[in-house]
Amino acid sequence: MVPHIHISLRTYGWNAVDGLPVAAAVTPPREIGLLFVATAATQELATQIAKTCNPHFFHMPLTADQQLPSYAFAFSPAEIERGQVFEFRLNHVIGVDRPDELVRTTFVQAGGAA
Repeated sequence: MVPHIHISLRTYGWNAVDGLPVAAAVTPPREIGLLFVATAATQELATQIAKTCNPHFFHMPLTADQQLPSYAFAFSPAEIERGQVFEFRLNHVIGVDRPDELVRTTFVQAGGAA
């Protein structure tokens, strides 16, 4: 059985690293920041995925005739173990007679004589 894994690349910088002003219509960006996130059933598997993907995702040119891009890592070491991840799921619906039935509301009269 193949374990469930999830890999995502999250952008956290777009022409935001070198601090120089960039015109709004400039494309492609001069630089981008990407965060690679590997989620798996165990921390050991997630770490193995991150370490295996690192050279393939970050150290290969996009095409054979293109120079290697330059990289910087946001963390040192490049792989940081973050531990267990939890996911919120709304898994039930409650029928009510009034929209405010499940909400506690207290009315307070403000103003007037003390």
